[in-house]
Amino acid sequence: MNINIVLNMAIVFLGITSMYTPWFQLRREDSVSGKELSKKYPQHAWMRWGFIILYLLWIAIVFLLLRQSISLAWMKSVASFGGFFASIGLFIGLFAVITGVSILPMRVPWILYVVGDDAQRAGRFQVTWSLGVILLAIVMEILSR
Repeated sequence: MNINIVLNMAIVFLGITSMYTPWFQLRREDSVSGKELSKKYPQHAWMRWGFIILYLLWIAIVFLLLRQSISLAWMKSVASFGGFFASIGLFIGLFAVITGVSILPMRVPWILYVVGDDAQRAGRFQVTWSLGVILLAIVMEILSR
């Protein structure tokens, strides 16, 4: 098996994992639903819909920027998908660092939130993890050319 294939698949795995790092850290913390967030923390009520809108905008902007700035050949690379997933993790982590509210990514149609210092700590870890994966993806892209 080629080492490039293994490294590219590892970057994709790390990129997908970067989106879920808050779940590993915060799954045992007290979480609230969107309605409870609005009631318990009125200053964060905008996040109930604001997070989803900003999240979708982030995905669209990152995709368009990557497609425009690099080339269509880059989008065919396996490492680029890992970097794309890591950029989503970067958004989720930055959101937690800036606002103090972290989401618990789950496979359910609703979002659970964690508020406080633990959320910011998890956000800082997620930002660090995501930036590391993005840098690895860039290095792999440069080396594969």
